[in-house]
Amino acid sequence: MALKEDLREAVSNSQRLALRNYYAAYTLAVCSAVGSVAAAILAPSGAAEKGVIAVLAAVPAAVLAANAVMKFDSRSSWRWRKAKRLKALSRALEYQNATEADVAAKWTEIDADMERDFQPFGGLTPPQGRGD
Repeated sequence: MALKEDLREAVSNSQRLALRNYYAAYTLAVCSAVGSVAAAILAPSGAAEKGVIAVLAAVPAAVLAANAVMKFDSRSSWRWRKAKRLKALSRALEYQNATEADVAAKWTEIDADMERDFQPFGGLTPPQGRGD
């Protein structure tokens, strides 16, 4: 596969994963808000069983814990930054007469630099050589 196609695929992959992580973070935020509002409305009205209200009241804490472990927002931001940096390389190759060797070397630098900032799930150590 040519370098241009490799870059295009890497950009597309990073953008897709960034969106997926963004949507996951957004979904968790909405779930947290809905759980909190529902518990606040149902508790004083007595329209639901105490167990249901307790579960709804626990949703925001569960969502906060899930987001702290999964780090969807940080991972989304990381993927967007990587996509932007790779997109810049793609433009340099296509429009600025950069050589493939220079672009490949810069891509290797970007991968090494981005690897240091990668947000693993929870407190786990990031896997090395994921093939990004």
